[in-house]
Amino acid sequence: MTVLFSTGTTTPIIGQETDVVSIAPGAPLDNISVYFQGGQFGAGGPIGLALYAVVGGFRTRVAQADVQGSADASVVEFQTIGKGDSETEEVDAGGTAYVVTCIDKSTVVPSPAVPLRQPITVTLAGVNEFDTAPSSNFGSAYGPLAPGGSFTLPVLGGFEQLMDVAIDQSNLPGVEVFVSADCGPGSVLAVVESVQLAGRDQTIAAVFRGLKLPVATRYFVTVANASALGVSGTITAVAYSVNCICMATGASGTQGPTGPQGPTGPQGATGPQGATGPQGATGPQGATGPQGATGPTGPQGATGPAGSASGPVNLVGNTNGPSNANTDQWFATSTTDADVNVGAQPNPTGFIYEGLNGLTATRNVLLNAAPVKGDEVVVKDEDGSLGGGFNIVINGNGQNIDGNPTYVMSLPQNGAFGSVSLIYTGTAWAVV
Repeated sequence: MTVLFSTGTTTPIIGQETDVVSIAPGAPLDNISVYFQGGQFGAGGPIGLALYAVVGGFRTRVAQADVQGSADASVVEFQTIGKGDSETEEVDAGGTAYVVTCIDKSTVVPSPAVPLRQPITVTLAGVNEFDTAPSSNFGSAYGPLAPGGSFTLPVLGGFEQLMDVAIDQSNLPGVEVFVSADCGPGSVLAVVESVQLAGRDQTIAAVFRGLKLPVATRYFVTVANASALGVSGTITAVAYSVNCICMATGASGTQGPTGPQGPTGPQGATGPQGATGPQGATGPQGATGPQGATGPTGPQGATGPAGSASGPVNLVGNTNGPSNANTDQWFATSTTDADVNVGAQPNPTGFIYEGLNGLTATRNVLLNAAPVKGDEVVVKDEDGSLGGGFNIVINGNGQNIDGNPTYVMSLPQNGAFGSVSLIYTGTAWAVV
């Protein structure tokens, strides 16, 4: 199987995970690389990338990373699920297809004062570790290069596992040597590794030795003049792979005869005393005495009055306060796959419970525009709908929520079946 790759472009959405690109090899790949570019501006938060393996139509997240938007392309360093906190540019995971998703993790909703997030471009490439191209090598003289000028060797084909690069340093006032990779026209081209060299040496010195390469179909080696002088010299590069060589083991010969038994050695020292043995079995239980007579059954008490599901609850003990000083109002509402307007309900103040369930899209909860100090609103994901990729956006309706006009409930923020409690302080809503 040769390198399988695809490139996709999308604009990340705040609080919503979106597919960017996928490949479907039909069989597991043991070496996967992801290239990333774009996503500048926006509200300034990171962009979350996730790699999923697909088996039988079900997705399993195998790696994830938070990246900052940038016009400079890079090979993504993932944190692989279940393998600790270390990061790697290589991922291996069993699956018949692979998908990369993105989500804008900014907490500020875009406005005229906040520039829109730019689109991102992602290239997903995969291969089996030992499905490599024939080794290739190039050497060439370059120069003279003017200040700021550069020279690139011919393309080295991939996939290859490793690369060696060397440069003539006998006339080297100051250059940068870098290796980059992509999967052909239209894919993301990213720098794999770079190094600044300065000073002269009378030998041809290794710049990179055994450089680990990402999955790609093309590799480029470039030298750039970083000095104010003209530069000339030679540069060489070798791309290669180290495949597994397995040697068969011959059959075992027949076992030789057993040798004579040696003399008996001296008796060893007495070992430590053994542990105390288990306790003996418990003797049989004595006979049970006769049961006493059952007393007569008393009359059943009267059934008390039924309580109400919601409404005011009057308390006692404050006879000198205002007429409603001891009233605690609470109201519970469950809503299926619809937006909620708390202020439009018959009882918009007091303790309000708003449960949402059965979401097929992101839903909004609009809070009361005229809340009363001490009002409390609890919003609950009643059936785990957040786990389906949908969010619940709570709008303060003119009152800030912890300094923001909205609060977004999402799977990463609150978890499936999650809830949030807000209390009105008299000037704003506070998340508690």
